[in-house]
Order: sequence, then C-alpha cells, then structure tokens
Amino acid sequence: MEPVPAAPVLPTSSTGSVTAQRVDITLSDGRRLLVEGPTALSSIVTIVEAVAQ
Repeated sequence: MEPVPAAPVLPTSSTGSVTAQRVDITLSDGRRLLVEGPTALSSIVTIVEAVAQ
C-alpha cells in the first residue's frame, strides 16, 4: 500500500485539541473508514478501537 499525502494536523485555538479535516483509514481486513469535516483525533482513535474488536 502506498502512503497518501496527508493534510496538516494542528491544534485548534478554541479547544487546544488536535483535529483533522479528513481521515481515511484502511484496516488490515480491507474495510475503510472515511471521516470528513473537523474531527478530534481522539474520536478517530475510539472509532478504530471499536471497529478492530
């Protein structure tokens, strides 16, 4: 699998949390997760942990 260029990930001034505008993850079993819009990366980690179980 080839790496895909990523958008910059920066802390937001209002909350101090790290957010991303688009997250595209392919799991080892071939399933893909695509999340668009301002999203806290901690939320993405929670989603991936739930799907991986």
